[in-house]
Amino acid sequence: MNQHYVPRVHLKFFAEKVKNEYLVDVYEKETKRRFKTNIKNICSENHFYTLDENQTVANDVLAIENIYANHLEPIYRTAYDLLTDVRINKITHKQHNEILIGIFQMYMRNPRLLKNMIVYHSQEIEKAFENAKSIGSKGLTYLNEDFSFREYSLNDITNFIKEKITKDYKEKHILGTKEICMAHIEAKYEVLEIIDDGEFITGDNPLIYEDQVTKNEHPLLKSKEFTLPLNKKFAVRIFHDNTKRLNYIYRQRIPHGNAGTINDSILKLSNRFIIGTNYAFDELFKIKKYLDDTSIELKMDAVKQIVTKIKPDKENIELHKLMKVYLDKYQKDGLSKIEEYEFFMKIKKMSAEWKKNRLK
Repeated sequence: MNQHYVPRVHLKFFAEKVKNEYLVDVYEKETKRRFKTNIKNICSENHFYTLDENQTVANDVLAIENIYANHLEPIYRTAYDLLTDVRINKITHKQHNEILIGIFQMYMRNPRLLKNMIVYHSQEIEKAFENAKSIGSKGLTYLNEDFSFREYSLNDITNFIKEKITKDYKEKHILGTKEICMAHIEAKYEVLEIIDDGEFITGDNPLIYEDQVTKNEHPLLKSKEFTLPLNKKFAVRIFHDNTKRLNYIYRQRIPHGNAGTINDSILKLSNRFIIGTNYAFDELFKIKKYLDDTSIELKMDAVKQIVTKIKPDKENIELHKLMKVYLDKYQKDGLSKIEEYEFFMKIKKMSAEWKKNRLK
């Protein structure tokens, strides 16, 4: 059975409807090939959620598939309608939770999570195997499973643990969605709307997650910020900020340049594909040249725009002062490599401190 890990209820809003079918443009990262396809044919794997016949968690091997189809995906549509209705700001506690559930199902149901776990454990097993062999052990224990070297090779152990992890993932990953929702129950929402002819894209791993405070990738941390494109014109940010209201949708109208940074993140996080329109892909690759440019000239031009065009307030006054000091120095004498490094590290540190203060 073909099962979507990025649901069609999400993909359809990036598609062109032709009769009763939804068609999207697709860009394949590895080959740089572009093609048009039906959303039925992408972001799916055969029996990805189907439970094993010998499991005991449900009476039906398609129980997880049914939970997504009959419960979680309809909640996504409810969340979508709330977030894309520009007339809505105040929401109820129930609606707040529906948005969490609708968006965060995208994190746990993506195969990238399972594949990363398998890669990690395969590497750890190889280390444990080599260590056990080097000290003359007759076997090893991993994830509470005992393996005798007389019966199990490295490949046997790796495959056994891979099957165990896959089984646990299928049976328990929906509980992981609940954990993420509970960890971010007090998160705030901001919807970004593109005001010009720019477009958002999506991909086969569409939920962006970033952290200005720590490199720890754990999704339960309050320092995490999540962004999901909702359609060609709207995206939602989910974040923690003690200066923002709960049960409220903040809204910001942005130019396509701002959307370009989100699209670039979608491209970087995608496994194989990005999805949208060829126009959006072309615009992304134009902007990407500037986003990937590491020249000091381009960076300091951006700093100049901030210093000269954005009026400082109590929120950004210290950052504004820092930028002005280094901009003046750059315009007068230039910056050495050490000064350039110090400047951007100070900006990074100030941004992290600003974020931390809003998490308390």
